[in-house]
Amino acid sequence: MPGQNGISLLSEIKKEFPAIPIIMISGRSTLAIAVKAIKEGAFDFLEKGADLDRLLITLNNAISHYNWQKERDMLINEFLDQYQMVGQSSAMRKIFNQIDFVAPTNSKVLITGETGVGKELIARAIQIKSKRSTKPFIRINCAAIPETLIESTFFGHKKGSFTGAIKDQAGKFELADGGMLFLDEIGELPLQAQAKLLNVLQDGEIETIGAVATKKVDVRIIAATNKDLKKLVSEGKFREDLFHRLNVFHIHVPPLRERAEDIPLLVDNYLKYYANEYNKQISGISARGLNLLIEYD
Repeated sequence: MPGQNGISLLSEIKKEFPAIPIIMISGRSTLAIAVKAIKEGAFDFLEKGADLDRLLITLNNAISHYNWQKERDMLINEFLDQYQMVGQSSAMRKIFNQIDFVAPTNSKVLITGETGVGKELIARAIQIKSKRSTKPFIRINCAAIPETLIESTFFGHKKGSFTGAIKDQAGKFELADGGMLFLDEIGELPLQAQAKLLNVLQDGEIETIGAVATKKVDVRIIAATNKDLKKLVSEGKFREDLFHRLNVFHIHVPPLRERAEDIPLLVDNYLKYYANEYNKQISGISARGLNLLIEYD
């Protein structure tokens, strides 16, 4: 184009249409130009005269990538609607900032707070905003697994490895490979199981019951508890080395009674959600009803 080169045009198009894959074709290409084009957001860079098969493959890849992005964005938006977090208190603003800070990393996160404060919502928000957003999110309630089944639940087992193992079964770590494993109620995990979990966190390998070799897994760990883990450590009920492995980044969620300014927003959010869910016309809540909720301890 007169007065404009391909790279500057590419930059303008990406500003207006960031999701559209752009294939650059040039008759005067150099490696430096190709690298610059990719850095500016080009999907691929071809020289003029590239054979038809190469061009068709590139076009198909670009279309597949575009469709994958659309599906990913739709999935993320559905998750954001389903796991929406609401709050305007200083405590919640701090939590939102913490989520935005830690989500893009691979850091382990320990979420603490009383039962019902929304620890799993925070874990899912971290997943959605992370590079693993389209990968598995696997939840384990550590308090609900019988002690004899913990190892099998975590790491899986091979057929015939113990009485009742009638088929191969993948463990939660294997199912979460590439994604995130949410260890809820981690404070309830028995000491023997804590030692096995620590080994996985240290080595990044799992040992399936009955298998002859270990297996590498890429799993991001988010743990949550309503217990005081430091107190459990001092009482000898929780391993100190495991605590430090999990407590790389700490998010504490205060109970709603300590952030009453969030209640009006939460009430409004739930009213809108259930009005839409059950097709009801609900304009709002009375001032007296709202005050009762705010003053309840």
